Amino acid sequence: MPVGTLALCWLILLKQKTMIPDENISQLIARQVPDFKVGQGKSVSNTIHAFMEYTSALVRTGQLHEAGRCFRMAGVLYRNGSNMLRNAIENVYIYGVSPLIDMYKQPLNELLPLSLKQVRIQHHQI
Repeated sequence: MPVGTLALCWLILLKQKTMIPDENISQLIARQVPDFKVGQGKSVSNTIHAFMEYTSALVRTGQLHEAGRCFRMAGVLYRNGSNMLRNAIENVYIYGVSPLIDMYKQPLNELLPLSLKQVRIQHHQI
């Protein structure tokens, strides 16, 4: 699917406030982040874990622009996902990238969407 078409699909999805189907998560991530690869049929938690590992590797290699793209994608998934997806992002993705965000402080914290910043704050209060 051409990038422009995909962007239009995202806009329609977001405007309709339609929940992202769990079975399409890996495909949606891969379309927005082409270098991310995960096998089809993986659970939501396994997909988000692989995405967290991918994002962490980008941060460790200094590819902060690409990591920011992943953070934005995680934010969209969080805002429009099922409860299962939201829980996976909170408990797997945010938990996994938080030590890196703590290490790099300013540059990474500025890249996080507001929804994920709020999740991080809640995690730190527990």
